[in-house]
Amino acid sequence: MNLSLKFSRQLFKLSNREQIPKGQFRSQSTRKLLHVFLTEDVLRTSTKRNTQYICCPDTKYLENYLRETHGITNLEKYIALLENTQATKSEKAIHASDTKVKYKRVFDGFFVRTYHDFLGTLHGQPISLKPLHGSWLYIVDFQKFHINSHITIVGVENVETFRYIERYAHLFDSIKPLFLLRYNNNAYIEWLKQIKNPYLHFGDFDLSALAIYITEFRFN
Repeated sequence: MNLSLKFSRQLFKLSNREQIPKGQFRSQSTRKLLHVFLTEDVLRTSTKRNTQYICCPDTKYLENYLRETHGITNLEKYIALLENTQATKSEKAIHASDTKVKYKRVFDGFFVRTYHDFLGTLHGQPISLKPLHGSWLYIVDFQKFHINSHITIVGVENVETFRYIERYAHLFDSIKPLFLLRYNNNAYIEWLKQIKNPYLHFGDFDLSALAIYITEFRFN
């Protein structure tokens, strides 16, 4: 996934400790990019007077993330590069290791956690689905990951919600939930297709979240 000029400019503002209203990410492409950066905890949301803002909690982490996943070594120079339509491929290579600047999938899997003492199996071996406090469980070989049929999968969109999911336990009293954090790949969709457990979508209450539910879950 390419980093557009508009999104890169927003990132630069965020890297300088600015907070940007979420509504400024209007286009479908920028919202999709924003979702990726939020999912990977590079950016975060905060709410002030009923308005959601985007912020960058750790600029060093942002720099490392851009370098490792997009090959961008200098965001400011990368923006200048995008603004310069006459830039050569060699100039592109200086600031982006892939001249096509494609998004690279770093991990192939998804996060799960629960506050119940559930067990699943991975490669036929029992595995606790309740991670230690302060940790999450990341499933890579999801094709070999199995859970009991009485468990309901709850897809969580927001990273902060997933981290503090115990705060919402009262909403799930009637089910046995296993919380799944959407990640920037199709692994969770592939896994959901191979199991028969009930699914509950617990996304953000906005148009972007509704679009995610419709395009990624309802029609898959």
